[in-house]
Amino acid sequence: MRRNRWEISLGALVLAAALAGPAFAQEPRVEVNGREVDFRDQQPIERAGRVYIPLRGVLDRIGAETIEWRPDREEVYVASGGREIALQIGSHRARVNNRDVWLDAPPILVGGRTMVPLRFVSESLGASVEWDAASQTAHINSSQARVAGEREVYPPQRRNERPGRVGDRDEARVTAGPAIQPVHPLAGETVTAGRPQIVVRLRSAGAPIDLDAVRMRVNGRDVTPDLEIDGNQVTYRPPEPLEPGRVRVQMTVRDHDGNTATRQWSFIER
Repeated sequence: MRRNRWEISLGALVLAAALAGPAFAQEPRVEVNGREVDFRDQQPIERAGRVYIPLRGVLDRIGAETIEWRPDREEVYVASGGREIALQIGSHRARVNNRDVWLDAPPILVGGRTMVPLRFVSESLGASVEWDAASQTAHINSSQARVAGEREVYPPQRRNERPGRVGDRDEARVTAGPAIQPVHPLAGETVTAGRPQIVVRLRSAGAPIDLDAVRMRVNGRDVTPDLEIDGNQVTYRPPEPLEPGRVRVQMTVRDHDGNTATRQWSFIER
């Protein structure tokens, strides 16, 4: 029996859509210190290779003390531990601690909800972010993470969880270990120094930091031998000008109890 070629083409399209559909339907997932974040209404989305998250949920979890939407200016304001971030919908310019910072992924509105770039905001609040493309999961590590607070409302199946339970032990251990705080340049900041000093401050709530175990990589290159360590401050002075573009920094520290912390962030060299 002969079939109309349009029927055959339509059937092929339907089959292709059925096969391809699940790959594109998968929504990004977010974990903070190994615990998945449940989003009640608006889910995270991916746009142009960037993951966007709604204001509430992740930022509360990683320690944001103030989260405000200022409708008169279409501005997002986030503050935590002396850090202040201000972003405007559609604008590539943000303010981090009263300094202008260039954004490659500006905040957007989706269905009336404010969505902010996950990596930029998380790193600006002192957290590190790793993206697992295979599982479409953003893994956020934060020493300031909390499980519950006055401003956080859990979905029904999570409301009974509170700090101190078995599931929270990993987060407590992270908080007690060493912490890495970029001082200059900040995550997402744009600099034009050519050879910008990278300054980092270390702290530990437990045992003293083992300074012999401090490691740093810049754009994948081990620069540990060139580090200058003065007390709790670590400085790297590039011997040669850095290539223009995104500069990625990775740092690892360990305290004398064996607790380790790794932090990754990036800034822009123009």
